[in-house]
Amino acid sequence: ASAPVNIDVNGANSVTALNGTNRFVYFEKEGKIWLATNKLIDIMPPVITLNGNASVDVYVDTSYDDAGATALDDLDGDITSEIVAVNPVDIHTIGRYNVTYDVSDIAGNPAVPVTRIVNVIIDLRELNAAIAAAQAKHDSSFEGTLTGQYALGSKASFQLAIDLAKAVRDDAASTQSQVNDGVIALNQTQDFFSATLVVPSFPNSYN
Repeated sequence: ASAPVNIDVNGANSVTALNGTNRFVYFEKEGKIWLATNKLIDIMPPVITLNGNASVDVYVDTSYDDAGATALDDLDGDITSEIVAVNPVDIHTIGRYNVTYDVSDIAGNPAVPVTRIVNVIIDLRELNAAIAAAQAKHDSSFEGTLTGQYALGSKASFQLAIDLAKAVRDDAASTQSQVNDGVIALNQTQDFFSATLVVPSFPNSYN
C-alpha cells in the first residue's frame, strides 16, 4: 500500500482518514480538536490481470481477437485504459507469439508486465477425420471376387494413401495448403477404392 508521511501529534489521541492522495489526522491537544494533513507517497505499482487464458491456440489463416487485460492501482483505481499492449501475432504465419501488456500509474510506478502466448497452428481437424474414416473403412473391408468384397490389391493402394496422409499430418513443416491437399487426395483414393467393390449382376444390391 501507499506509505504515509509521519505526523507528530505529540502522543495525543488521533484519528486518521484517507481521501484520495491525502491523509487527514484529527487529534486532541490541550482540550481542542486539531487537523493535520499530508500527502501520501505512492510506492506501490499497479497490477495487470489477463482476461482469458494465458496461452491460446488459433488456426492459421483465420482471425485472432485478443481478450486483453485489466489494470488496477491502489490509489489511481482502474487504469485499464492506460495499458500499452504489444501484439505481434501474424495470423497467416505459423509460430508462437507473445502478446505483452504494460502500464504505469500516475506516480510512474511500473507494473510487472504480463504476457499471453498465442500459438498459430495448422488446422488438422478435417485431415484427422478423413484419416480415421479411411482407416476404419480399410480395416473393415475384405479383398476377393465375391460380392461385397473389394478387388485384389486395392487395399494395399488404399493403405498407402492413408499412410501418406498421416505423414503430412505428422510433419511439423507441413503447410495448411499441404494439409488441405492431403484431405482431397485421401478422399479421392477412398472413392477409387469404393469403386472396386464387387457387386452382383443385378444393380442396387450394394451401396
